[in-house]
Amino acid sequence: MAAIQDLKVCQDPKMETEMVDVNLLRADFQKLLEKVTTAEPYIHTPQSTSKKLEDQVQYLTKQHINMVAKLEDQEGRVQRNNIRVRLCRSFDELKKALHAKRLKYMMLFPARLRVVAKGKSWYCATPADSWDLLKDWRTPRQRSPEERWEDALCAIGPGTRWLNPRNTLWKKL
Repeated sequence: MAAIQDLKVCQDPKMETEMVDVNLLRADFQKLLEKVTTAEPYIHTPQSTSKKLEDQVQYLTKQHINMVAKLEDQEGRVQRNNIRVRLCRSFDELKKALHAKRLKYMMLFPARLRVVAKGKSWYCATPADSWDLLKDWRTPRQRSPEERWEDALCAIGPGTRWLNPRNTLWKKL
């Protein structure tokens, strides 16, 4: 999609690495999210999801992963608004990073997209504002994914500045 291909990166003369304009990133990804807004009721029950709709969500997820990967440097880190960010390709890697206190913030992509994407989920450290939600997410047997997701939606406030709060889950470490 053009939104991904035309993603702009701004240069800070004071920094050696490139920094992403968060506003541009948010606007580009929001355009993609609008294309699968109607998919949400079906993602909870993949059996009833039409092939066309499922392909649409898979494509969106793949494009977002590719977009993030383009911003990644050799050390597996990117620069966003002067905040050092680490990409974790598995939940185990994320837990290790949490344990080592190497991450200051994180964002989790929702399970509803992760199911359709066949497990190709990415965990990304980024600015966030909700510490309490992390405990809820790390105790999956207490509530269903749908219940945890709805709880998260209720807790996400207007202060969320990156991507679409309806499709991302913010956690503060």
